[in-house]
Amino acid sequence: MRTALQYRTANAALLVVRGLRSFRWSEEALERDLLNSAVMSSAPTMVKRMWRMDLGSFPDGELSIEGKAADFFLLDAQGVPEAPPSYPNHHLDQVRHGLLWWDSVCTVLESSSTSSD
Repeated sequence: MRTALQYRTANAALLVVRGLRSFRWSEEALERDLLNSAVMSSAPTMVKRMWRMDLGSFPDGELSIEGKAADFFLLDAQGVPEAPPSYPNHHLDQVRHGLLWWDSVCTVLESSSTSSD
């Protein structure tokens, strides 16, 4: 979220899917260093009373999730650098400090919910 034009006040987001029916992540299996991934497309839809989101990321990831409902939280996370960490020639343990984790302190700036009901 640090570089999203639509969310200039936030640096993170959390999507919670309730009643998860399916989760699929795919990417081309390549030997490569750590790499920032950016969401390039998103398509929320309703399918047979189920909520679905398809996300495309750069360079080659695709995420598809489906469930009964979803909650989206726009966050301001403390201690997150303004720019994403630079990954070339680094291992995860060397850049972990610049990433969010489940125990990261954050403030909810905005939220929205949807359901299939």
